Amino acid sequence: MTTYTIEPQAPSELETGQSSLPIPSPQDLRAQIPCSARTKKLVASSRAEIQNILRGLDEHRLLVVCGPCSIHDTSAAFDYAQRIAKLASEVREDILLVMRTYFEKPRSIVGWKGLLYDSELEGSSATVGGLGVARRILASIAELGLPCATEFLNPMLAPYQEDFLSYGSIGARTVESQIHRELAAGLDMPIGMKNNLAGEALSSINAIKAPNRPHSLFANDVLGRPSIKNGRGNPYAHIFLR
Repeated sequence: MTTYTIEPQAPSELETGQSSLPIPSPQDLRAQIPCSARTKKLVASSRAEIQNILRGLDEHRLLVVCGPCSIHDTSAAFDYAQRIAKLASEVREDILLVMRTYFEKPRSIVGWKGLLYDSELEGSSATVGGLGVARRILASIAELGLPCATEFLNPMLAPYQEDFLSYGSIGARTVESQIHRELAAGLDMPIGMKNNLAGEALSSINAIKAPNRPHSLFANDVLGRPSIKNGRGNPYAHIFLR
């Protein structure tokens, strides 16, 4: 695996007394850890394959999204990816395997929030490094020819990962959030909308209806600038159960 470094920048003090730490824009990080031509082809083809399965055009295959609950040990994750990539080639006539590469952990109260926030598992506050670590492991797994999936938790972080991803999800704690439904409408990949914590059917139905339609949303662009993004709607939003 190729090693990349991101130079940390000194935190600045806000007028409120809180500190902030500048981070690279998505475009800057994409330049440092690029998505290769081979990976772009994999992402485009696997997104299309997933869409065909969801539409019933590929009647002979199942979509299986599997893997660890979240990525915390990148070496172990890559070892797992090598094993599942071998299996994926063996079963590809019947099953499309997509690996879970989840870097954010939604919490009802507190706890480890995922590799993007605490890549060293030290219980520390968010650092710049987690963004680079996530892109490096996505790049390494993609080079194996294995499609990747993640749960989108913080909408601001989506541009740092989405070019590597073939499938996305919105979790039970955020599926009723208008912001996350708008995010799903603007992502160019199939999105699974998990049923909410109470498991209510109506909430799940609404969660797939909303992203089907176009939305205008406030978001950061790939340059990191606040902007208004026009999501054209996502016809491949669907329910998956907890």
